[in-house]
Amino acid sequence: MVKEMVSSNLREGLSKVTQSRLVSSLLLLKCYQGCSISYEGGIGVRSLQEITESFSAKLWWTFRTAESLWTKFMKAKYSMRIHPMARKWNYTHSHTWRRLMKIRDKVDHLIHWKINKGNSNIWWDNWMGTGKLARLNTNTSINSPLHHYIHHKEWDMNKLLKVFPLEMVNNIQNIKIHSLDNSDLPIWTPTCDRKFTCKSAWNAMREANLTSLVNKKMWHKKCHSKSPFSSGDCSGTELLFGHQETQEHLFHDSMISKDIWKERCKSRFEDIKMSKARVISNTYQQMVLLVHKQFNTINPFMHWSNFMEITEQAKPLFKTTAVKWNFPGLGTLKLNSDGCSKGNLGPSGGESDSKLLVEWITGKSKPPWSLMDMVELIQHNLESIQDKTIHHIYRECNKLADSLANWGLSHRHTIWMNNFQELPRETRGELKVDKMQIPSFRNSIVKNSFYMYRSMYRNFLFDVP
Repeated sequence: MVKEMVSSNLREGLSKVTQSRLVSSLLLLKCYQGCSISYEGGIGVRSLQEITESFSAKLWWTFRTAESLWTKFMKAKYSMRIHPMARKWNYTHSHTWRRLMKIRDKVDHLIHWKINKGNSNIWWDNWMGTGKLARLNTNTSINSPLHHYIHHKEWDMNKLLKVFPLEMVNNIQNIKIHSLDNSDLPIWTPTCDRKFTCKSAWNAMREANLTSLVNKKMWHKKCHSKSPFSSGDCSGTELLFGHQETQEHLFHDSMISKDIWKERCKSRFEDIKMSKARVISNTYQQMVLLVHKQFNTINPFMHWSNFMEITEQAKPLFKTTAVKWNFPGLGTLKLNSDGCSKGNLGPSGGESDSKLLVEWITGKSKPPWSLMDMVELIQHNLESIQDKTIHHIYRECNKLADSLANWGLSHRHTIWMNNFQELPRETRGELKVDKMQIPSFRNSIVKNSFYMYRSMYRNFLFDVP
């Protein structure tokens, strides 16, 4: 009898321990699934594993690009006669090197090498922008630098044709060799300024989930932190729950239902009588404060009817400015240029009346690394012009160049126009407008400002901060 009681208690204890561990494992699993960006269905908390990988990527970037005592030691120990990408994993290696070996395949293809004197490896370094080329050759364990295939700052065609097919050699010829005096420049491709950041490494290596419009609206930065977090279990992430929440449950678990639940709890556990007026008042105050956070000119103590009238009828306030193209000064030449692009990645004629491009050419800001060669070529050509000014104009003042760019996109060949009659008809109209100095109108939205039309009084109410 005693043995049976002991064994029964033992089984019951083991069952509770097993159940507790199972629940803990499920909670950890659900928390891991919730470690994602808010608009991807997570709770806005980053995964520690992904953060660790981003720091490991930084360690690999330092090993590949820096010239410190630690990198010299690691290269002398592990990659003196063989490229680090060709080194095989071995359990006898140090913990740091095994950490680098684990992350290298995820990181190294994100490092692009800008060719200068050609000290990069032709097989294992990403110098073409397509990743390593070791898959094309079985004998790639030896160190084969690029300068063996460069002769007087030009590609050696005979040597390239011995190892690459003709189509690839033609692509290699288009790659510019910059300076033979400097080492090849490493470029971190996920960023525009070619500099490594842990944030860009985290974004580049993680497995992104699908974005959701509901999550974008729910996790607004102006909202109180408790509101989106408490409704995060309804956004489809299944956080700490074993079932998928429905869209009906998402909108049911709203601000109003939470206030009702609070009143119910006060009535049951604190002996406070439920009040419909208090629920309405609390909900109204939260809604007004949320709107006041975005539009600080709204009175947070206004009546409910006035608040509803503003939120339903308020429209953004537009500012209209008259702009026009100006004639060049006496004895000067004015060149207006523009470009057009159809689709996101479609055929493009470039960008010209962009303020950002003007800052790139004038040196006020640095261009993305992928456009740096083109911008440097433009700057080099402009050096021959002594007296010059480059400035930005509004697109509304540049309609003539914009019309020619759109027309040129539909005619994929070079056409020289020497007089007014040879211009396209729509372009001739824009030219006449500029010549007659007829202004165009530029509309822009005034930030955090709106207006409301009151039909009762037939007047406009402006609320400008």
